[in-house]
Amino acid sequence: MLERGGSALARYPEFARLRADGDGRWRPASRAVARDHRLAIGTLLGDELIPVRSPAGRALGELEERFLARLRPGEAFRLGGEVYRLLALREDHAVARPARRERAVVPRWLGGRMALTPELGETMLEVLAGGDEPELALAAPLLAEQARGSACPRPGELLVELIEAEGERVLCLYPFAGRELHAGLAALLGVRLGLLAVGPLAFAADERGLLLGLAGAWPEAERLRAALAAEPLAEELAAAVDLSTLERRRFHAVAQIAGLVPRARGGARRSARHLRLSTALLYEVLRRHDPEHPMLGQARRETLEEELALRRLAALCARLREQPLRICRPPRPTPLAAPLLSERLRAVLGPDRLEDRARRLAAALGAGDG
Repeated sequence: MLERGGSALARYPEFARLRADGDGRWRPASRAVARDHRLAIGTLLGDELIPVRSPAGRALGELEERFLARLRPGEAFRLGGEVYRLLALREDHAVARPARRERAVVPRWLGGRMALTPELGETMLEVLAGGDEPELALAAPLLAEQARGSACPRPGELLVELIEAEGERVLCLYPFAGRELHAGLAALLGVRLGLLAVGPLAFAADERGLLLGLAGAWPEAERLRAALAAEPLAEELAAAVDLSTLERRRFHAVAQIAGLVPRARGGARRSARHLRLSTALLYEVLRRHDPEHPMLGQARRETLEEELALRRLAALCARLREQPLRICRPPRPTPLAAPLLSERLRAVLGPDRLEDRARRLAAALGAGDG
């Protein structure tokens, strides 16, 4: 790859970055190659903003490319206080049109993600089960309400709640494994429980658990346990998200880090649009003519491991399947379910304001107007 760029790129001299000298030592193919390499050392790649435009080309705003890459054409999302339906995701922009009275996804910004690990989640469960930390005294009223209406989560078991709220049946699970793994688990359960077969998956995730909207009857305990099987995962996650789009976006970063598409050439920085179009063209060439290229393999691995957390998700499923399920049917939303239901309220359009829905949820929790 470094000598010729791989089989598909061997005819293009700019991808030849190393050559052997008379002593058998490998050296930069030119001074320009050495200069571009030095300029790229220490490069940190952030998630870039993608313009969102109407079909006529009118600018609607910008969203992080990580968020857009997870949307499928036809899904609705919120931007600038309005709701739009994604029509297409181009290499340098997204196309969307206004959507009315639709359930919409709220953008998640990379900088706003929390980082609760499964290990820290296990420690939190141990503290809730009998710790003496002073914070527990402040949480005592909420924990008492949780125990009255349902049950408090405990180490070694998976708490499952079946709740009817806002005219909708929802399934809540509390693995305490962090938002990222919970989002992946929601996508996996959506496939395995057949929820994606009846329409877009309604879900929410936070650091403690996840919520799934149900279109039919409650799943039986054995069916839910079978849905937590550890293997296989990759094929089912690919059915829940657009894996090829995620892989293409990941290749955008991989190609820059590998020096296949330098961010700066001849001392001049290249525009984000130029870089995106160059990496998109390179991705298509390699995918068609050199599918075993090392950088394609790197993009696939990073998509599964970092975007979808495949290995950690498999470990979480294996752990959850060994735990007994504690299934509760609370008569009203519980304190643990309230943050998840709040996330769902933000995605529901209607004549009521979010504050009005939140006040009704608080009343259902027994908290009055507070």
